[in-house]
Amino acid sequence: MNLLEKYNELLVERNKVVNLTAHKTLEQSWVYNIQDSLLFSREIAELVKLSPQLRFLDIGSGGGSPAIPLAIELGVDMTMIDSTRKKIDFLNEVCQELNLNARAIHTRIEDHKGQYDVITARALAPMDKLVGYAMPLLKKGGVLIAYKGRNVYEEVQGLKVKYEIIEKPLDDEVVRYLVVVRG
Repeated sequence: MNLLEKYNELLVERNKVVNLTAHKTLEQSWVYNIQDSLLFSREIAELVKLSPQLRFLDIGSGGGSPAIPLAIELGVDMTMIDSTRKKIDFLNEVCQELNLNARAIHTRIEDHKGQYDVITARALAPMDKLVGYAMPLLKKGGVLIAYKGRNVYEEVQGLKVKYEIIEKPLDDEVVRYLVVVRG
């Protein structure tokens, strides 16, 4: 079993006790947590010019998507933050069990300190709020990468920062969008 399969198994199993994801089966979780998180991994690697020195932060990490799949696939140094202790405990257990260069911190985004090269978020907040959360934590020249769904064009209206939208189908019915904001 590879690390992504192991993470998916741990996620679905723990989800029976702690609400980590809406996707209850291994198959659903694989598509909507793992594949969805990795849909743009090539683009992310190109955008940030991957190097071992880059520091990634995933905000509102929940059950660990996209942070854990990206940490596995890209081999990056990943910090995750969430305000729910049970989710943080799960994420730290996964990091330890899978031997990832990643850690989870129990805090609110507004209270977190630090500067990061790349910030990711999925299903956390509308774009205007997300930009407000991320910019104080983003290094100059850093990149905010937001995973978005079908309402992306409504969300970016009125943004006061430059952005780029990348679009890709997840399957025959679902299209995903990546909103990229440079700091």
